[in-house]
Amino acid sequence: MQGGATEKATLQYHQKHYDLAFFSVRMDRPVHILSFNDGVKRSDQVFELGRDEKSFLRISHGVVKILNPNLLERYHYMHVHSADPHPDYGIGGPLIDFGGKIMGMVNGNTSGSFIPSSILVKCLHLWRKFGCIPRPQLGMKFWSIKFVDIALAENILCKCNIDDGLIVKEVSYGSPAEKLGILVGDVINCFNGERISTTVELENMLLSKCEDENNSLNSEVNVKLDVFHIRKSRWSDRTLTVKVSDDNEVVATGGMYPLPIYSI
Repeated sequence: MQGGATEKATLQYHQKHYDLAFFSVRMDRPVHILSFNDGVKRSDQVFELGRDEKSFLRISHGVVKILNPNLLERYHYMHVHSADPHPDYGIGGPLIDFGGKIMGMVNGNTSGSFIPSSILVKCLHLWRKFGCIPRPQLGMKFWSIKFVDIALAENILCKCNIDDGLIVKEVSYGSPAEKLGILVGDVINCFNGERISTTVELENMLLSKCEDENNSLNSEVNVKLDVFHIRKSRWSDRTLTVKVSDDNEVVATGGMYPLPIYSI
């Protein structure tokens, strides 16, 4: 805290998938609550704030990047290319724009990654409404066509006539998705009638669905998908019935599948 002050905090709730925790802290004076900028875009300039081990305020300037997640990352992460790639302050600090609005929260799980404010705001609303943050677990991992290598994107366009959507990178063994015939390499471009281009957009849609339909933990939810099966070269509609949980989503892959026809 400011001036090196400390205060005892009580944990109210921890959402494991987002690794997001809510604490209550007693304050002796009113606290000014900053507003959020939930329209974070690629190439936005941001300031990354944090405090070092002596509680001194540290600031780093950077530019927002949007990348496909690696094996260690959740697909709601965005990234900031910072002038200080190895800052000497802790995680959990805010990213702000030039107007002082919060654009995200540094999570520190991987270098430069942060949770965008659109996800944070939805999580806050869900926690206030339900006392938890329910989230449908699709049992799949994705890459956005927008952010793959340009040669691969061109190959997908030429062979499949698709230039937008999410590529299925992993399918959990025995999951509803696998039972419906969704395989690694298939492309999904529509979720519940909504065109989805990035994994962050998908995460926002999943959280909104839980809020709109009042889905509680351990309930089931239907997610309608438009799937392009690349091995059969055809589209199909699939309705995925999945569990709602606030636990970590683990995608446990099973057997190996032939490479998609657009692989290079």
